[in-house]
Amino acid sequence: MSEQQPLEGASQEREILEVMRKVLAQIVVDTTPPDKALKSPLTDRTLRNIKRAFALIADREYQLGQLANEKATRPRFTDELQAQVVSIDSLTQNRENK
Repeated sequence: MSEQQPLEGASQEREILEVMRKVLAQIVVDTTPPDKALKSPLTDRTLRNIKRAFALIADREYQLGQLANEKATRPRFTDELQAQVVSIDSLTQNRENK
C-alpha cells in the first residue's frame, strides 16, 4: 500500500465531517423560529443530540488535524484584530541602534 492512501482517506473523512457539520447547522437554522418567543419544533433530546454530534465532529476534525501535523486553529471573524508578534531580538536591536 502506498503512503497516500491514509491521507486520501483522511481527506474524504474531513469532507464528510464538513458536510455533516454544515447540514446540521442548516437544519438548526431552518427550524429555528423567527420570533424568540416561539418554541423550537425540535425536542430537547434532539437539540442535545445535535450538540453532541457537533462536539463529536469537532473532536474528530481535531484528531485528523493532529494526525496530519496541522496546527490547531479556531474560527476567526473577518474584522477580528490579530495580535502582532514582535521578536525580542528586534526590540533589542532597535534599542542598540539609537
